[in-house]
Amino acid sequence: MHCSIPFDLTSALGIARYRDFVQRAARLCVAHRGSLSGEHGDGQARGELLGIMYGDEIIHAFEEFKAIFDPGNRMNPGKVVHPNPLDSDLRLGSDYAPAQPATHFRYRDDDGAFSRAALRCAGVGECRRLEPGGGVMCPSYQVTREEEHSTRGRARILFEMINGGVITDGWRKRLAGVDPQRNVPKFAPARIDRWLRKRPPAGSGERGKVLLFPDTFTTAFAPGIAAAAVGVLEAAGFEVVVPPKTVCCGLTWISTGQLDTAKRVLRRTVDTVAPYIREGLPMVGLEPSCTAVFRSDLGELFGRNQDAERLARQTHTLAELLVGRAPDFRPQLPGKPVKAIVQRHCHHHAVLGFGPDQKIMDAVGLQAESLRSGCCGLAGNFGMTPEHRAVSLACAEQALLPAVRDADPATVVLADGFSCRTQIEEADTGRRAVHLAEVLNAAVRGTRLGEHPERQLSHRPGHRVR
Repeated sequence: MHCSIPFDLTSALGIARYRDFVQRAARLCVAHRGSLSGEHGDGQARGELLGIMYGDEIIHAFEEFKAIFDPGNRMNPGKVVHPNPLDSDLRLGSDYAPAQPATHFRYRDDDGAFSRAALRCAGVGECRRLEPGGGVMCPSYQVTREEEHSTRGRARILFEMINGGVITDGWRKRLAGVDPQRNVPKFAPARIDRWLRKRPPAGSGERGKVLLFPDTFTTAFAPGIAAAAVGVLEAAGFEVVVPPKTVCCGLTWISTGQLDTAKRVLRRTVDTVAPYIREGLPMVGLEPSCTAVFRSDLGELFGRNQDAERLARQTHTLAELLVGRAPDFRPQLPGKPVKAIVQRHCHHHAVLGFGPDQKIMDAVGLQAESLRSGCCGLAGNFGMTPEHRAVSLACAEQALLPAVRDADPATVVLADGFSCRTQIEEADTGRRAVHLAEVLNAAVRGTRLGEHPERQLSHRPGHRVR
């Protein structure tokens, strides 16, 4: 049996109850002719209980046998022979008094306690997956094989920091420059959010209004994606509106630990979009990492706030909105079925889900294969720093980059995340990944996708960006 029982291991009474329970459980197991030993052996957790299963005579034989080869009891002491008490070296204990640092995130699932959140890891090691492309967890561990890169290792570091037993110098937030071997992303020559604010409504608007969130990545670096999304939404019967001034999800500040700034930025954004949200308008995000902020991080930072809660409920991906509110909108890519390989963003896995994206791709005639590649390796600014570049590229080389290089020229490379697209282009694959909005806009326009389809996708839904 594999079970996890939430014993109270931080008080003397709770520890006494734990000891009583495991002793009675051991006697019950033996009474039914069961074994206390599992596939991982006995060790300290069960050493004291072995006498219940084997009896004094056999335990004494164990002691004599060990004494022959280890008279000084130097090899693995305190385990099977002359074991330490099962409750003597608990990770917590009755004297457990972790630091309770003031945090910006609410940790609502952990009663607001960061120290409790740091105990979430059970130590099973499921995050130490080794098979290439076999999951989305810990891509840097798959490359380095170092425990510190696994989720378990990082959880342990957090525990030690708040416990103060090993790491005594507390937190350190370190900034670094861009790796000189990386190309700094180029800003777009024009801001599409300004064009969208001036542009008169187009399309029938029969399905009502939708608020398009002009995230920083799309606005500053890939305005064609926003233009394509507008073309798709209007063709689907929506009237597209945008916030009246520049807004930001605060992701950059969140990911670098600048949470005071992040909250100020998010507060301004929430206040700006609140009138639209209170009217019941859905908000569509195009960048997965930014969209995930509104669905998850926002509530953690703001707590019980009606506008923040409304915004979280009313934030959708483009695919979610189309599948949920325009189920009959199914533009078809002309010609024979188009194949695609898809790099799902980490936030698709962790927060957003990918089911609606798969449905809409199937509906428009895109034969999409989702790569078992996990993280692209760039992960925000991780792969842009000199000390992380090698690990970043090694993560991508496990599955993503070989799949892109091996893909037929007529196969679409699809990646909604700015980081994912940047990694693919930076690695000299000779391909440019495209956003789902661009493919859907091609279907709306009736554009036939042939060889090197990314070169044929129009980024303008009938209007010129100025």
